[in-house]
Amino acid sequence: MNSNISKMHSLLIIISLLAVNIVEQAASVVTGTIPGMAKSFPNESLVDIEMVTTVVSIFVTIFVLVSGAVVKIIGQKKTAVLGLLIATIASVVPGFSNSFIIILISRAVLGIGIGLANPLAISMIGLFFEGNQRARLMGWRSAIAGIGTAIMTYVAGKLLYINWQASYWVYLLFVPTLIMFLIFVPDVEQESNSHLQKAPQVYSESKDDSWLLITILALITFLVMTVVMVLAVKLPTYFIESKIGSATQASTSWSIVNFAGVLGGFLFGPCYKLMKKMCYRWGCYLVALVLF
Repeated sequence: MNSNISKMHSLLIIISLLAVNIVEQAASVVTGTIPGMAKSFPNESLVDIEMVTTVVSIFVTIFVLVSGAVVKIIGQKKTAVLGLLIATIASVVPGFSNSFIIILISRAVLGIGIGLANPLAISMIGLFFEGNQRARLMGWRSAIAGIGTAIMTYVAGKLLYINWQASYWVYLLFVPTLIMFLIFVPDVEQESNSHLQKAPQVYSESKDDSWLLITILALITFLVMTVVMVLAVKLPTYFIESKIGSATQASTSWSIVNFAGVLGGFLFGPCYKLMKKMCYRWGCYLVALVLF
């Protein structure tokens, strides 16, 4: 960490940066609202209603690619603040709107905001911290995201007792994240540019087979995340149609999944030391076994 920044300021920067990681994974915390929305919008198909969750991921994917171009124009911090502001406003719109079209559009806009802020949650950790502290924070980010997402999922499930729209009020937790990031994270674009210039080009001289491996790993990860997202979207409907439990109980179950992800994040370091490259493979095997 830069020596001219106090320990307290450093701690506030860490909290602000780690909180952004909660935002990037928060799209699925309201999947428990799908059965209630289906009743409120009987003229809409279940597939269309489930798009309220999946459309976020589509626009996140697009605007993660756009984020770099925006950074070149307005800088890293301003891009992150813009993304957080868009996400904060768009995320609560379904809590106050009775129009399915407006709700769907707001969820797409939420994806835009997350897509803009998402890459910077990682790159700015690399900008402000180095060495063991950087490695430690990179490990913490997934754990913090899992804890935050699990808590938001649980709270959203409890708000279902009011009505499905009330569940979207949980996104008001984005407000303190935005405020903290705006106040405590420095805007040091020159340091950012220097950092990027010094970053090692790991794959600049890689062989074709390295890119083939990267492509295969990316495809596997895409398929695993797709299956997990299907589980998140379908779980509330499955609970109700199979008479296993309520949408609130389904939401609680999904929050348990997120808490388990936190445990997995903490176990990753020791498991990687033991299994090295086999860690990823056995992780995929475990996901497949449990889902089966």
